Amino acid sequence: MQSNNEELQDEEMLDDLEDDLELLEYQRSRSTPKIVIQEFEEDDETLEQKVANKKQKKEMFTQFYESHLKAKLEVPREYTMADLEEHSKENNCWTAIDGKIYNIAPFVHMHPGGKKILRAAGKDGTEIFRKYHEKMKIDETVVGLLFEGYLKL
Repeated sequence: MQSNNEELQDEEMLDDLEDDLELLEYQRSRSTPKIVIQEFEEDDETLEQKVANKKQKKEMFTQFYESHLKAKLEVPREYTMADLEEHSKENNCWTAIDGKIYNIAPFVHMHPGGKKILRAAGKDGTEIFRKYHEKMKIDETVVGLLFEGYLKL
C-alpha cells in the first residue's frame, strides 16, 4: 500500500507530465509550418481546348494510319519471324496477331494497359492479345490501322 507521501509524488509527476504534453503541443502548433492546399479550377475554355486538342490528335492519328493501311493492303508484304524479331524495341516494335503483323510503336503511349503491350513486341502476340482481349477483333481496333503485312510461315 502506498503512503500519502508517495501518492502525492505520483500526482505531481502526472501533473508535470500533463504540463509537458501541453507545452509540447503548444510548441508544435507554433513551429509546424501550415500547409495550405490550393485547388485550381480550370476554366471551361481551357478544359474545352484540351478536349478539342485530344480529339484532333486522335483524328489525325486515324487519318494518317487509314491511308497507311490502304497502301499496305494494296500491296501486302510477307515477313519472316526473323524480320518480326528485329522489331522488338519500344520505339520500333511490331507484333503478329492471327498471322498479321502490326507496327504497335505508335500505339504504345495510348495503350490502356500502358507498356504491357511491349510484352508482345518482336514476336507472335496472338496468345497475349487473346488473354486480355478475348472478344475483341483486332482489325476493328486502332491497332488494326497499324497493319504492316503478313507473317510468312
